[in-house]
Amino acid sequence: VRKGLTDCDEMLVSKTLFQLGCACQAMDQHEEALKIFVLSLKVEMSATHDGNYLDTAVVLQKIAGVYNELGCFDKALATYQEILTIFTAAHGIVHEANAETFLEIGNTFHQMGLASKAKNAFCEAAKIIVCSRTQNN
Repeated sequence: VRKGLTDCDEMLVSKTLFQLGCACQAMDQHEEALKIFVLSLKVEMSATHDGNYLDTAVVLQKIAGVYNELGCFDKALATYQEILTIFTAAHGIVHEANAETFLEIGNTFHQMGLASKAKNAFCEAAKIIVCSRTQNN
């Protein structure tokens, strides 16, 4: 990114770009939103994380969503796998964030007309939700 920017500055730039990407997405400017989210991700990744990449996962969620809106389903699925890796490293597999990601994976497979794969992803989400509720009680 730019020399002289602190990690705090870079995080502020990343968050600003993220919000700009959200605005473009809301206006159905999907390709522009994708470019901005990717730039936000690059800035985010250049900052020191101390092992915490949850903000990165949030940007990746938006990127995956835009890929879906553009019909780039394979790219969306690959991005969801990256998200699962981040959330699993941070929380373990049995966490609501992973369940939500599997729901998105299921929705992507459904959009692709792959009902069996969608069902498997939805079942995985349900298992995670049930396990997390059982662990919390």
